[in-house]
Amino acid sequence: MAYDLVGCQSGIRYPDLIAFMLPFYLAVLMGPCLMAAGALGEGQEAARLRQDTQRYAHNLRKRLNRFHGSDPSQEQAEAPAS
Repeated sequence: MAYDLVGCQSGIRYPDLIAFMLPFYLAVLMGPCLMAAGALGEGQEAARLRQDTQRYAHNLRKRLNRFHGSDPSQEQAEAPAS
């Protein structure tokens, strides 16, 4: 039997591991969608991929806010220009 990292087969759950890995997973999914949408330019598929990218980005921000307690996009907007 293959090693079961997050307990899908064994029924054992690792919520801390899943919570830790989810932001990485969202970021990894976001990259290819963004690149494919850029390569396609316009059209329905490009629009769908942009929506997917926005959904992943929104969920990533939401997850990161849980760890940091603030909105990273607001921090960047408020940072002084150098």
